[in-house]
Amino acid sequence: QWKTVKFSLTDKELAYTGDRIISDHIAPAAYAIADTMDQALAALVPSVPHYRTSASTGVTNVAEIVETRKVLFDNKVPLRDENNMFFMVGGAEEADLLALEAFSQFQGAGAAGVGTQLTGHLGRRYGMEFFANQNRGTSTFADTNATKTFAVDGAHAKGATTLSIDGLTAASESIKAGTVITLTTGSLKYAVTADATASSNAATLSISPPLRTAVADDATGSIDTVFDNVTVSENLAFHRNWAALAMAKLPDYTEMGGLGAQIASVQDPVTGLALRSRIYYVGASSKIEVALDVLYGVKVLDADLGARYFATHA
Repeated sequence: QWKTVKFSLTDKELAYTGDRIISDHIAPAAYAIADTMDQALAALVPSVPHYRTSASTGVTNVAEIVETRKVLFDNKVPLRDENNMFFMVGGAEEADLLALEAFSQFQGAGAAGVGTQLTGHLGRRYGMEFFANQNRGTSTFADTNATKTFAVDGAHAKGATTLSIDGLTAASESIKAGTVITLTTGSLKYAVTADATASSNAATLSISPPLRTAVADDATGSIDTVFDNVTVSENLAFHRNWAALAMAKLPDYTEMGGLGAQIASVQDPVTGLALRSRIYYVGASSKIEVALDVLYGVKVLDADLGARYFATHA
């Protein structure tokens, strides 16, 4: 994905403010780029096939946090790698956690709890770094398959990223992205990564992760029952190797004299983060044009390194 943020400044504006006005615009432009990349990463969350649902009260509590951690434990996520363990929550979940002794009071969290009271930063608890993200998404699921069962249509090899199924109860079943299915053999779970509509009681599902084992024709499976007529918040506990953000350095055209613009393209050698800036003058409009842009991609590396936490309040 290629994201560009541009702004223009007139000669009049520059005459009154000088170069200061350019620097004042840079931070908001960079934030807009970072926000776009963060949204792309957050959109990957529904591809995680493991989850923990919240209680009917819809209030996030310590029990649900540690039970989400148990989901990670059961999937052999390296929880002792604490520096790389994180828990993303939304605003409603953050508010619940900030009200808990375990997060924001001295008697439950010691000095760390006092620090949370002062800063509002949730910090590290239960071996994970908690953070609230305004881009944490929600998913809305429709009513799916009255009997919740299906059969695999044809043999599928290990590593396949699609799964053909039939035997659905409704001829035109609608299966939303983020829905989780469970294959009976091995009780292996997979997340549906794109909306699918059945035709003649059959459908082809895009799945995450790729099939862990070969699946025989007529193997049975089911749609997990929690994905019925509900809107859930897509919080995520994860190891950092769950997904990747990759960036490429854009050309600065130094060998071409900059093409009439001041162009700077930089890339951090440690993180790989890259950013390009361009400044050029448009004489016909008496404006300086400034642009920041990035070239990046996001990808799930190992869907089993995460666990979605569904709070019923969105």
